[in-house]
Amino acid sequence: MFDHSRQESLNVGCNEFLSKPIREPELLQALETHAGIEWEYDVTTQDGHAASDDRDVMPTPPLNVLQPLYELAKKGQILEVRKQIDAIDQIGQQYAPFTQELRGFAQAFNMKQLSEFLKPYLGEKV
Repeated sequence: MFDHSRQESLNVGCNEFLSKPIREPELLQALETHAGIEWEYDVTTQDGHAASDDRDVMPTPPLNVLQPLYELAKKGQILEVRKQIDAIDQIGQQYAPFTQELRGFAQAFNMKQLSEFLKPYLGEKV
């Protein structure tokens, strides 16, 4: 039934079809794609400070830790993302500023921003 409604909508000129219940990430992505909207997010860290762009001064966890975290975030697996962030904390205290940034995204359930934050650290692996 839904496939038929989707196809009918696309046939009459609709650009997108979202079935109920509408999920916010799908709606935002459709708006971004078809309306040319670029979303900006105000993300704060756990301590209430604005998330910074201090990548040059933050010690970065190893790539073999960041790559799985990136994949989990892309899939929207928030519980696994949070576990991975906790695991990074266990590796060493030097990563605390980095995981603080990650937690800000996770607390806001913003997996897209978390993924975007990680991309520069992954280099050619993305």
